[in-house]
Formats: sequence, C-alpha cells, structure tokens
Amino acid sequence: MERVTPDGTPKSRPSTSRGTIRSIVERSRDLARRTREVVLLAAIVGALTGLGVAAFDTAVTRSLDQIDRLPLWAIAIGPLVGLSVAAAALRWVGPSASPATADEYLHAFHDPTTGFRCGSSRPG
Repeated sequence: MERVTPDGTPKSRPSTSRGTIRSIVERSRDLARRTREVVLLAAIVGALTGLGVAAFDTAVTRSLDQIDRLPLWAIAIGPLVGLSVAAAALRWVGPSASPATADEYLHAFHDPTTGFRCGSSRPG
C-alpha cells in the first residue's frame, strides 16, 4: 500500500542510499578531526595559562618574602608610597586619564551607545 500526503500526492520514503550514508560518514570524520584540533589547541592554551599563573604566583610569593624581611616602619609606609606614585602618574604622566579608566572602558564596552573619541584615553 502506497502512502500519500493529505493532498493526495504520493509520499516518498526517506532515501537510505549509499551516497547519504557516505556523506554522513564523511561529515562525522570531519567533525572528529576538527574536535581533535580544538581539544589539542585548548590543551596547549590551558598549559600555557597554567605556566603563566605558576610564574606569577612564584613572583608574588618571592616578593612577599622580601617584604616580610623589611622593617615594620617600611611596611607601614608602603601603601602611602604606592598611592603617591599612582597619584603622580595620574597628574603628570596621564593628565587626561582618571582613576576610573578601567570602569569607563567596561561601561563603554557593555553600552553600545557610548563611543570613544579618537586621540583620547577616555570614552565619550
């Protein structure tokens, strides 16, 4: 008995020819090859990131060990020195910059109506 559609035309059966099976096999092999490439690339990026994190951790740990050897008065004025250097940099090195530059860039990134002026370090 032949199957028909509601409008009376014969309904064709899905083709299970060798061409269809071969195309599925070829697409599956291509997908497997690309997946291996992506996994390999992800492993390389992960290993490099891990090495970077380990290097940064080592540098910070050694720096903190050096700071621990300083006299107490030097440790106490360290934040004041750091803030003074940052304020001087904002005043003379980057006069058009603000302490909230990173926040401004994040705001501009997430708000498409905010633009950047050419030649300026501030969004606007």
